[in-house]
Amino acid sequence: VNEAAPLYHIGEDKEYPRMLIIVSDKDMENRYEQTLLTASTLKHFGHREDKVKLLVKNGGHCHYLPTFEENGENSFAKMVADYIES
Repeated sequence: VNEAAPLYHIGEDKEYPRMLIIVSDKDMENRYEQTLLTASTLKHFGHREDKVKLLVKNGGHCHYLPTFEENGENSFAKMVADYIES
């Protein structure tokens, strides 16, 4: 599992594109902390803070996928579109 984890592929000699990282605060045990560690490690190795956006959502794993805004727009699609437009 560790060999496939993004955390183990972060290094000083790599340049990364902008990233949107979405995590649920009630996901599997330790997933929230692992995601925060990944974002922190990117910054530690010099990935600019303005290029890593971390969104924390309430609820369980991917609970936001089938949810919709008041205007009928899919919540997940809105998060991604807002990030792309920023």
